[in-house]
Amino acid sequence: MTADAGLEALADRAALVLLYHGAWTTPPTELAGGLHNVPPVVMRSQLAAVGRHFEWVDVDTLAAMSDPRGYAAVTFDDGYRSVFDEALPVFEALDVPITVYLNGAVFEGRVFWRDKVRLVQNRGWVDAFERFADNVPRIPGRRFYRYTKDPGTNSARVDAELDRFLASRAAAPPPRYCVDDVDDLPRHDLVAYGNHGHHHYVMSSLDAAQQAAEVDRTARLLERLRGGRLSRWFSVPFGDARDFDAATTAVIEAAGYRGVLLSRGRVHDRPRRLHGAGSVERFMPTDSPLAFWPGALA
Repeated sequence: MTADAGLEALADRAALVLLYHGAWTTPPTELAGGLHNVPPVVMRSQLAAVGRHFEWVDVDTLAAMSDPRGYAAVTFDDGYRSVFDEALPVFEALDVPITVYLNGAVFEGRVFWRDKVRLVQNRGWVDAFERFADNVPRIPGRRFYRYTKDPGTNSARVDAELDRFLASRAAAPPPRYCVDDVDDLPRHDLVAYGNHGHHHYVMSSLDAAQQAAEVDRTARLLERLRGGRLSRWFSVPFGDARDFDAATTAVIEAAGYRGVLLSRGRVHDRPRRLHGAGSVERFMPTDSPLAFWPGALA
């Protein structure tokens, strides 16, 4: 089955919510390992193919549909500058709306903590970090990149240990590759913004008060986006069922959010509830050939 035939068949039975992160033609060296990046030229070919068989809408519109078959939406998590510097012209050319989910801590001068993980990994410092941070438990059989985001380990503790480790080596943290000034976010007819947690910590690794702070602090920052459209869905950091819990659901409902966006590599066929919250499934394209998609989405 060709990619086009696969997408045509898919449109008859499901919706497709795409999730992207980086959109660099050439990613920064510090982020090369572990970064989900799709170059704009590849992204354009993917969007053109999807657009031949699906109707584009924004993700909030799609999430509200009782029968979303044949519709597609595009989301970005983390707010990397490449989304606006390199990818936005692609979406303008194809007239495709996007929703970008942001981590508020970067607007307060913090470096995105997963970029610190990538820096330690890419510089070959994993063994040194593991000797240094003995209160960050290792998980047998799991790589550093994976176990540092396990729900059983408090993400805030890992972040603090990364800062202590980099300071002990007199190493500068990675540059802030995410947009770090609210005023630099484009107010654009095709672009909406949403909440991705203040620090991008694993929500279920935190207590209820910490979870509330993760949601509320970024929600307050988003209110400064006068003239910008805001999503009423919360994008769960890391996006699996284990990465949030009933406490998360209570927090987002109190904040006025309608549900959660997941990142489990699935199509979205109808509204479902998980941990008591309405949920939307998302599929994360790679920069592999489009012919891979029908099998991945089957």
